[in-house]
Amino acid sequence: MYDQIKQFIEQEYGITITNCVDAPRQFVATTYILTISSGEKYFCKIVDKPLFIPHLIESLPILKQLHQQGFDRINYPIATKKGNLYLRQNNLLIVLFNYINALQNYDYDLFTFGQLIASLHQTTSQIDLVMPKEDFHYQYEGIFENQLNQLLTNQSNDQILISLQTLLKKYQTELKHDYDNFMKLSRKFQQSDLKMVITHGDPGGNTLVKTPTDLYLIDGDDILLSPQERDIWFFADHPDFLKGYQSIFPNYQINQELYHYFAYKRYFQDLVEYFAEISGRGTKEHRQKNLQGLEHNCFEGWLRPAIRRFDPFAH
Repeated sequence: MYDQIKQFIEQEYGITITNCVDAPRQFVATTYILTISSGEKYFCKIVDKPLFIPHLIESLPILKQLHQQGFDRINYPIATKKGNLYLRQNNLLIVLFNYINALQNYDYDLFTFGQLIASLHQTTSQIDLVMPKEDFHYQYEGIFENQLNQLLTNQSNDQILISLQTLLKKYQTELKHDYDNFMKLSRKFQQSDLKMVITHGDPGGNTLVKTPTDLYLIDGDDILLSPQERDIWFFADHPDFLKGYQSIFPNYQINQELYHYFAYKRYFQDLVEYFAEISGRGTKEHRQKNLQGLEHNCFEGWLRPAIRRFDPFAH
């Protein structure tokens, strides 16, 4: 951590940092584990990506109130001396969270995890803040279409962009098919009146595990009032998860079209974010790493395969 940022945090929070350890680098943020003079630890998140900062700022008061209402299975922001939940320094957003001494992994009991997500959704009536709400508009619609067209027609000598173009041409027809379906569902749900609950947005990949049944949610960077399927779609094929969820919401049944919508939404949001990192001014290593992440996470690893399970597209 830069000394200037460290001093800024100490000044605004009224603490003395005695140790700073790098935490695993996230897509959205650079993270640290801070130890202060009292021995207490905090989790520090520093975000420099403009696409993500507004959503995180909106989520912080909700995370704070969830904690105040007794929902202790999600991390929450620590207030500065002035009562602010974040700091701004130039183009950076800086947030301190409580520290949870557990590992981030997927080694959790799915029944317990289903109960955890249902418990989060169940808190909706306890939160009296104005919350951002799912409106079923794809916020990157124009951006994605322009990005994709430019990347497919790019004539640069940049080898990373050439590799990206080759990858996109491989899936070009399939991408158009999926995007058309996504837009149809988007327009349909814009006209619908659906039940909304507090949703995390990406709980499966952001869980700290003390034991397989002692779980905590982290990185609530994009909390929305949304249909339950926003948090459930990735677990739609896991009976134990659904049993855990239905132990709290016994009448719940997955809306298949909402499941498809949120799978598409995650796919096309991730594509835009990867495109920006690959085409940006980062180092060659950073851009190459994001190209590999795009290929693995979006196309080969889990997002595209998840979509193909409910839509076995064939040319």
